[in-house]
Amino acid sequence: MKAHETPHTSTTNACKLCKPLGACLAFRGIEGAVPFLHGSQGCASSMRRYVISHFREPMGIASSSLGEKHAIHGGGPNLKQGLKNVMDKYGAGLIGVASTCLTETIGDDMPGLVQEFRRELHEAESPEIVTVSTPSYRGAHSKGYHLAKRRQVPLVRVGFPIHDRFGGPRILHLGYRGAQNLLDQIVNAMIERKQETSPVGFGYM
Repeated sequence: MKAHETPHTSTTNACKLCKPLGACLAFRGIEGAVPFLHGSQGCASSMRRYVISHFREPMGIASSSLGEKHAIHGGGPNLKQGLKNVMDKYGAGLIGVASTCLTETIGDDMPGLVQEFRRELHEAESPEIVTVSTPSYRGAHSKGYHLAKRRQVPLVRVGFPIHDRFGGPRILHLGYRGAQNLLDQIVNAMIERKQETSPVGFGYM
């Protein structure tokens, strides 16, 4: 029997498999927010390059720039120094700190490190710091539907084209019209959720 000689090319869609990338996009949607990746510099550089090529506009993603020694001793000092740099140089109103595969594997306690940072900072006017756990080896943004159903919360999908709905690639989320559409979707999702949990069982208003 002749073996199949056609080479097989396997590709990975970063939009579907990289949770920190999804977190960065979510944080960038908040006015005055700066995405911050607690991990290696390569993660931030790769995602920054990917997003810039997709949206055709610059996007900043800060990083704690962990190296080999931090994988052993922990990345707490780098995280604190990185947060201080973002506060001093960018004047962020909110810093969204997302973990990466590296920091999740070594077990860095990001909420605890942020609390230590706040105690050491001694500054009354400091930006809000939000931490999220986003290891790519545990689910992805494509699992959001199942999580939303499990937790019984409204779900609104935005960002990259939605391919499992008619007209999904044409849904606009950017600019004035996009903001209007997104607001309508969010409000309607909340209304639908309220209707689903209503004891009278009404299906419309």
